[in-house]
Amino acid sequence: MSKRAWLAGVLFLAAIHAVGLRHFSRPIPFMEGTEHHDAYIMVIRIEERIEQGASLFKWFVGDWPLYNGFYRPLPTLAFELDRALFGHNLVPYLIINQLVAFLCSVLLVWLVWELFRKPLHAWACGALYAFWQVGGPEYLPIETIGWWVAAVLVFRALIEGQGKWRPWLLVALVTAYAFRELSAEIATADTTGMTFSYRVIGWSPGRTATIFSLFGLLCAASYVRFERVKHWSWMALAILGLLGAFLSYEQCVVLAPTLLACALVLRFQGERPAWWFHAMAWGATLLYVGMHEHFLPRETRYREQAARGVSGGVRDLIRWLFPASTDIRRLLANVSLGASLFLIPLPYIALARVSANLSAWAAARRHWLPLAFGLLVSTGTYGPLAFQHFLAHYYHFSMAFRAILAVWLFQLAYDLSLSAASPQAAPTEQPHAPEPRSLPRPSASSPGA
Repeated sequence: MSKRAWLAGVLFLAAIHAVGLRHFSRPIPFMEGTEHHDAYIMVIRIEERIEQGASLFKWFVGDWPLYNGFYRPLPTLAFELDRALFGHNLVPYLIINQLVAFLCSVLLVWLVWELFRKPLHAWACGALYAFWQVGGPEYLPIETIGWWVAAVLVFRALIEGQGKWRPWLLVALVTAYAFRELSAEIATADTTGMTFSYRVIGWSPGRTATIFSLFGLLCAASYVRFERVKHWSWMALAILGLLGAFLSYEQCVVLAPTLLACALVLRFQGERPAWWFHAMAWGATLLYVGMHEHFLPRETRYREQAARGVSGGVRDLIRWLFPASTDIRRLLANVSLGASLFLIPLPYIALARVSANLSAWAAARRHWLPLAFGLLVSTGTYGPLAFQHFLAHYYHFSMAFRAILAVWLFQLAYDLSLSAASPQAAPTEQPHAPEPRSLPRPSASSPGA
């Protein structure tokens, strides 16, 4: 992409993120017992460190200021900076949250561009990620709009006549599922009722997850860039991103599998990944886990409170893989109503959503690589946190990959609509054939020269 395209795209993302400034208009009391209790405690502990004359290096060799058994020196340094600049006024602390969220949107564009070489899709992913971060779904009934669009497409299917309605019905169902993903329903309000956008931008402790996402996306994009151009400066940047992720948040353990998924995407496109780098990333991750468990307390009050049952975690992961499972569970929970169940909208909504979800994956072979990557990586990166009582910022890194799924679902719906409108002109899926080998040229002395 040209520099001019990058500049225009970055300005566009900045314009979307301007909506996030709404969080700055709310007063944030500096006191215990509020939603910002953690920020208050961290500032107090930072001031205690200053009074004791301890070095900033303290945060790199032990627990972070909440002393609940976590290693998060970089988010702590961000609080050190905020405290030095703004003191006890917590509202400006959100500047760092907003800046980090914006940079994550830009880095997602870079990652998607490097992975798939689709500039419009890359910018669409970044814009969608920005839209989610600033709380766009809070203002628009996106899934409802999707069902209205699907209803129009179903009507189109009905007027097509015998033998021509099936393709348009498939377009309607895939479109409905694409809008469901667009609505970010998967990142619903957390156990305290707070939204994804609030946790990412409006709640300063949410920077633990977003700073990790910043370094995680930087690591992944730099790594893929290295595989594309084979220049060692990009590998150095990827290692720097990996190190920054380790210094940010415990979700960093998902970064090595994420890098492996990126390598597989490249391998399917004909690249030859540097597998030694993945051996190093997995080894560093195992070392991180071992040191974290050895040097930090395992049994803390916070960890005990945050722990969640296995069944809840498994249920959440199934929901990430197959969102319509929520509707199936809701339907099963009401079977005691018997025949009267069919007098309420519940079974018909469940049937429509399940059909939309299944239809999308039945048709996904057209764009299976980005769709599978978005679905599996978003689910996998959320996996370790599924077994905690979740707060909405836990979703932040995972939603970057969910944006890839949503964008390519709309591409799939568009391609299916072209096929339905003009089956003869629609491109058909062909198996990848190896390039023909070039035959040697005959020499001047050979017969027939």
